[in-house]
Amino acid sequence: NQPGNCQAGAGEIEINVCEDLDENEYNISLTSARIRIRAGGSAGMHYAIITLVQILWIFRGCKVPQIIVRDKPEMSVRGILVDMAAYGRLPTLDTFMSTMRTLSKLKMNQVHLYMRLSPMVEWQLPFLPNDLIAMDRECHDRMVQVFPALDIIQPCSYEELQNYTPAFSQIVSCFSSHSSI
Repeated sequence: NQPGNCQAGAGEIEINVCEDLDENEYNISLTSARIRIRAGGSAGMHYAIITLVQILWIFRGCKVPQIIVRDKPEMSVRGILVDMAAYGRLPTLDTFMSTMRTLSKLKMNQVHLYMRLSPMVEWQLPFLPNDLIAMDRECHDRMVQVFPALDIIQPCSYEELQNYTPAFSQIVSCFSSHSSI
């Protein structure tokens, strides 16, 4: 597909993934005749659809003006750190999921979950492994990567460090981004 060559007819939506755009980049063209979305990849398409929904929401009940949106994120990492340490106030699973949906609409693409561990063998996080997997899937579906940020009690000798290995392994296995850790 050539840039500028619209295939959609009147009243249609044309959606293209284009090699001339970066993975996160997208263009939206809203005219009285049609909507055209061009994105560089799945992340760009996701962001374009979010932007289109936001535009339609802003103009709900009104005629949507003709608009051209060109977006190419300047920062490749747009993220936050969430303190999941057991000593603080923790969000419920539903609150966390709702917050991630909102952050995705703001085009955040990374969440780092801070967790402090002790050398105990048993599971010591406030969320179960299935909850972490559900969090990861919810974020993945919204183009947000989740990274565990694991901390240990200091000082820690080499011998004590070996006691953390089972806990690290259990936690990291809950995240799809573990190959990047």
